[in-house]
Amino acid sequence: MAKVDRKLHDARISGAAWILDVVKNQGMDAAEQEIKRRGGAFVPMEINTDALNDFENRVKAQTIDTICLLSAVTLRDEFGFGKERLKRFVERFNEKADCIGSDYVNWSDMIEQMKEECGIDFTIRTNE
Repeated sequence: MAKVDRKLHDARISGAAWILDVVKNQGMDAAEQEIKRRGGAFVPMEINTDALNDFENRVKAQTIDTICLLSAVTLRDEFGFGKERLKRFVERFNEKADCIGSDYVNWSDMIEQMKEECGIDFTIRTNE
């Protein structure tokens, strides 16, 4: 067997063993989620689920922090928000982010609320 074929074969066998372990220990639904999650993001099997979750959480936190900062700067520059109003905004923004993170509300709910109450259509671009 050629060297390239051997590497490919070894990778396939490792993948099969890994997904079998996920099915045995966590069930078929967990296996399907892992395949979808890793396949969509090209995450290698060698990265364990805890490390992947940690990475995702750090990316989410960084995204929230940068969007909050961008929003605060915009509110200050464009609408004259001062220190107290910005502090209230940041606190409320973080509460809303926590609600999303805790699954108390979802993006579709927020989109619908903004459409109904303000007449503004929001969409969220995806990477699928």
